Amino acid sequence: MIRFACKPGKIFTAVITRSLEDVISDLEENILLNDDEQIFFEDKIVESFGGKIKGLQLICREFKKILEAHHSEKIYTLTDRHFQLLDRVLGIFCDVYTGTARDIISEPKELKKNKDYLLYHNEKPIFELDSGLLMDIYFWDCDYDFPIDTAQFLKEDKTGFRDYFDVSREAIGASLGSPVDGSDLRIEEYESDWDDKEENDSWIDELDN
Repeated sequence: MIRFACKPGKIFTAVITRSLEDVISDLEENILLNDDEQIFFEDKIVESFGGKIKGLQLICREFKKILEAHHSEKIYTLTDRHFQLLDRVLGIFCDVYTGTARDIISEPKELKKNKDYLLYHNEKPIFELDSGLLMDIYFWDCDYDFPIDTAQFLKEDKTGFRDYFDVSREAIGASLGSPVDGSDLRIEEYESDWDDKEENDSWIDELDN
């Protein structure tokens, strides 16, 4: 599994699974058709992975690695580059899911026909997912999206400011759209256990479901 800021519950785990499966499927189709038009990532991100189809191929490879780690019983840490990719994909998935779920739930016939599409909490269908709320809970931070000026300042900083606030080199590179390298994409096993062993799906109570 992926090491998030707190241990995921069953619903967030399902959200991540479906987000990853959807983006991998879409990117594989892009690659097959040699079509670099996609809805997930800004040009800056794709360019940092090599640009156009080459960039999408590398991004797709990383998502497959993330999905494999997600399904593992071991705990794996991701880099800021990976979390930047997850940020974009989670946002798209939650928006699409919420729009589709509301349409399904509004029509009894559609609800019966599409019940397998929906996620459930206490046997009740969930018709709203808020990506911002999920990232506030599960993501460590969003340092990968510093404004350009801030990221450039941190890159050039010689005062120790960057180290004091524990801003990673990967986060600065992601913010600037710098080309990725090996350390940006390293997924490593986390040797310890969760600090909080309780699974966290409490966020569902904050939504209007």
